[in-house]
Amino acid sequence: MSHLELSRDLLMDAGGHVEMKKARGIHREGGVKSAHYENGVLSGELRVGGKMKKVSMEIISKTHMENKCTCLMVRKDGRVCAHVIALGLEVIDPQNAPAEPVAPVADRWPKVSEEGRELEMHVMLPLNVESAWERGQVMIGFGAVLEGEETLLSALPQEGYRMDSYDEELWRVLKELFPGEAPGVVNFEKAQFLQLLEGLIGHPRVQFGKKEQVRVHGQGERVPLKLIGERVIAPSGNLGSWNLEGGDFYPRALGLPEKYTQVLKSGFRVSAAEAQFVLSQLERWFEVPEDLWEALPQEGVPDVVLYLEGSLRHLEARLEFRYDGQKASCENGEPQLVGATGLLTSFSKENAVIDFFRSWGFEGPMKGGRMALREREEILKFHAFAELPPQWSVMKGERFQTAAQQVVAVKPDWEWRETGRDWFAVETRFHAGEEELDRDQVQRMLRMGSAEQSFGRGKIAVVDAEYLEEVNETLTDSEATQSSSGVFEVNAQQAAFLKNSARDFGMSVEDDEEMELDLPKVLRPYQADGVRWMYRLSELQMGGILADDMGLGKTLQSLTFVQARGGRTLVVCPSSLVSNWAAEVRKWTAELSYAEFVGGKRGRIPEVDILITSYAILRIDAEKFHAQEFEIAILDEAQQIKNPEAQISRAVHQLKARHRFAVTGTPVENSLQDLWSIMHFALPGYLGPRKAFMERFEKPMRKGGDPALARRLARRLRPVVMRRLKSEVAKDLPERIEQVRYCDLTSKQSGIYRQLLQESRSQVDAAEDGKKRMVALTALLRLRQACCDLRLLPNLKVEDKDAGIKMDELEQMLEEAVAGGHRVLVFSQFVQLLQGVVPMLLERGWDYCYLDGSTKKRGEVVERFQEGSAPVFLISLKAGGVGLNLTAADTVIHLDPWWNPAVEAQATDRAHRIGQKNVVTSYKFIARGTVEEKILALQEEKKQMMEAALDGAGALVPGLEEDELFSLFQ
Repeated sequence: MSHLELSRDLLMDAGGHVEMKKARGIHREGGVKSAHYENGVLSGELRVGGKMKKVSMEIISKTHMENKCTCLMVRKDGRVCAHVIALGLEVIDPQNAPAEPVAPVADRWPKVSEEGRELEMHVMLPLNVESAWERGQVMIGFGAVLEGEETLLSALPQEGYRMDSYDEELWRVLKELFPGEAPGVVNFEKAQFLQLLEGLIGHPRVQFGKKEQVRVHGQGERVPLKLIGERVIAPSGNLGSWNLEGGDFYPRALGLPEKYTQVLKSGFRVSAAEAQFVLSQLERWFEVPEDLWEALPQEGVPDVVLYLEGSLRHLEARLEFRYDGQKASCENGEPQLVGATGLLTSFSKENAVIDFFRSWGFEGPMKGGRMALREREEILKFHAFAELPPQWSVMKGERFQTAAQQVVAVKPDWEWRETGRDWFAVETRFHAGEEELDRDQVQRMLRMGSAEQSFGRGKIAVVDAEYLEEVNETLTDSEATQSSSGVFEVNAQQAAFLKNSARDFGMSVEDDEEMELDLPKVLRPYQADGVRWMYRLSELQMGGILADDMGLGKTLQSLTFVQARGGRTLVVCPSSLVSNWAAEVRKWTAELSYAEFVGGKRGRIPEVDILITSYAILRIDAEKFHAQEFEIAILDEAQQIKNPEAQISRAVHQLKARHRFAVTGTPVENSLQDLWSIMHFALPGYLGPRKAFMERFEKPMRKGGDPALARRLARRLRPVVMRRLKSEVAKDLPERIEQVRYCDLTSKQSGIYRQLLQESRSQVDAAEDGKKRMVALTALLRLRQACCDLRLLPNLKVEDKDAGIKMDELEQMLEEAVAGGHRVLVFSQFVQLLQGVVPMLLERGWDYCYLDGSTKKRGEVVERFQEGSAPVFLISLKAGGVGLNLTAADTVIHLDPWWNPAVEAQATDRAHRIGQKNVVTSYKFIARGTVEEKILALQEEKKQMMEAALDGAGALVPGLEEDELFSLFQ
């Protein structure tokens, strides 16, 4: 038997470019101690994690290899790992063999130096790259632009050059491939070309010839699948572990199990029954186009045919599933192809039907789809309480019908009576069919543990003790007091809760009247619903918690409610958000007067429509506020009062306001105590005394609790907590939401900023005409640094608390984002600022990824974020603004603005691009009253200019003109 010859291409095809890259590192650093390839078996010893490890792999064919390495990746999905590839590289090119004396290779590469002249590298690929790949020889040219002059890379003078991060990465890869001298025009073999592509990820200057731009995408792009013939599935493209689509190179799916990697090289045929399942598995790594799904057999929805027969001693249900009129079902969980239209049987839908019967105690299914119920109590409850879906075809035998006519369910109902403005009475009555049952009789059945009792005309009344217990617990949760047998007095604030509960229990309840409000057209449908909900609660003299996901416009909903309700309003929020609320008031409710009650010299509380203050000021001036009466009080970021014992919580709880609403995206951060404290502000007493709430809900649920308890609490909260997720209201949202978050400088920061501004104006005015622009740019840099964090300024020492407000604002926003399950990209032009975020992330225990111009393995960092669970990715705008695909993120934060809106838009597009299935929210942090506000205005001017000139298609924005630059200092 002949064995395959070991080659780099064979190893590359087997493991893919990521494992090959790791293997090259192991091999290059001398990690392989020994390696042999005999009779198709590759074996040897290498150093892994500081220890020597023996590994081997049997190469049976190009598509069949049995890896015996014990690493986690192989144990998990049997792939060809870097360890065995490194052995193969050692066999092909021994690093540990006795070296033959050769003349040393002279390093004729120019140097990389920050002090050198600026260099731009260009890469020219052949137009026939696909056919060249097939031949195994790809001719590539490497050009350089130096001070406006074009030349080949190989013709550069021997001196130092400075370059951007993309060129630094390309320089490193080329030097690894060609250690002797820089290439000009050179032929690449397959393995070399794939290594080069890794160095070109995101590079902005790659072309076919000299015209058509080429984009080399990083990890995370999913390669489209296509259908060949009837049922042969294959990936698009044919460049080994990369695909070429037009002018775009995409890496093949990373982490793809070996069993799929091998067969996908030439496509593979799937049976009709397996096609949907296989595609659903491959969808993790590949893009499955809609037309491919439609071309394959579709999973059907079974028509359920049910036969019921039996007495009160034994009940049998026989199930049939029909697809397109044909009887069929899944066998051993495997889908079957049935019907004239080629439908597949659905295991999940069939199993849901079977689970329905099992939940009532049925055993089976047995042969012929039979299921049996043998216990009398379970049979009685099935007759009394089971509700069969109306779309099922149900055939009932004579014995079953006779038994069913004997059984009547005992059901409670609540009779409602108003007893005054703030109270109403609820009386519980029981009935079995048309007959009302004596309350004592039902209670006696429950005490005796009996589910049945005979009554008139041979009927059997059946009680569901668990159901009645849940009804009684609901009355207990409402803090009802029993005034007479079966009659409870309840506070009017509990009406919405009890009516919702009654509907859940199947009781008859009158619907609430529709709320008619004249609302602004700017509101999205879900926002209008939120305002109506707030207004309806206020009509009932109640408050609530608006707990929408971040970015859904909680502030706009709150202000629209204030405008509709009218009356003196207090808004309490974190210090960093006071100016944001003021800006929103000016934007949405300009006709209302407002005041920001902050700062050192506050004086008396002013009489305005909307008073905005911070938690810190409220705590300091608690007595002043407690002496005031407000119509409405709104608590933004209400998780600030999650600890009921904290001084600020006690101050907030004592505010006098008729209508109280808490606004927070995270009503529960640590425990249910958070929720109780917030609700104690919004609706005092609604969840009962703190100790009772803790015993009734918090302690049992902390231990795991039971579904009924969680259901009771959810039912309790439903009328007074409004929470919508972005995924739930996606149809009402644009694909991308952009918001500005204004930040007020700290006192220290403001003083230094004003001093820098005065100095900057003097320096710009005094500068000679030829140097004025450079002086202005340097001054602008210092002002922008001061807006972000004083620690960015050179030769300035400052305490952390005075350094800047943006770090606090970022922590607050990340807290809400992480708690809500969002994943966030944080961009800044200042690497030092991003590095300053890291200690905060570590302190909070949040995992993160980091990328700036010095990051060497960009692809691996991106892959870790895309495939992992780190909620935060810190990225410098220069290094990560283009060329990356980061669709795992749905939130983007820009810590500092720049004049060119296209730069920020490109950065946001890292998340908002093809493959993104969520709405992307982008936040800009802007320091109020600073050069950043002027930059924001300048961005808008540039954006409008671009849209007017290019109809929104512009790739370039005009540069920063001198008059625009100098205007920033005015």
